[in-house]
Amino acid sequence: MQSDRSKRSGGAGSVRRAILAWFLVLAVAPLSVVSMVSYSQARQGLVESAGARLQSRSRDVTVFVEGWFENRFLDLRREAESRDNAELLRILSEQWAASGRTLHEFVSDYDWAVAVDDRQKRLATLVETYPYIYDVLLFDGEG
Repeated sequence: MQSDRSKRSGGAGSVRRAILAWFLVLAVAPLSVVSMVSYSQARQGLVESAGARLQSRSRDVTVFVEGWFENRFLDLRREAESRDNAELLRILSEQWAASGRTLHEFVSDYDWAVAVDDRQKRLATLVETYPYIYDVLLFDGEG
């Protein structure tokens, strides 16, 4: 009798294992498919969302940079058309021509410092307003 019981329980155990194995396979396979499809859709959605945000941000930055440069060109135009700057340049050109010295000697002299002292306030304000301006160069028609 003992042998009959062990045969039956061994057979019943293998049936249980088989049923459990098939249950796991039938449960995990659809779950895996659903997971892969969900992952693929989520990934695609994130890629599209990130791309749209990057495009939007790049448009915003482009508008900002273009506006910034447009304002700097307006500032330059205003300074180039300034009567004060033109007058300063005219006076310095005349004094340099009258001095008979080289340009380096002229700008190193006290007369040059006196000539620009009162008239350079506008240019000093420009340099103080924009911290990235280190030098202001004035050019006349002769360079």
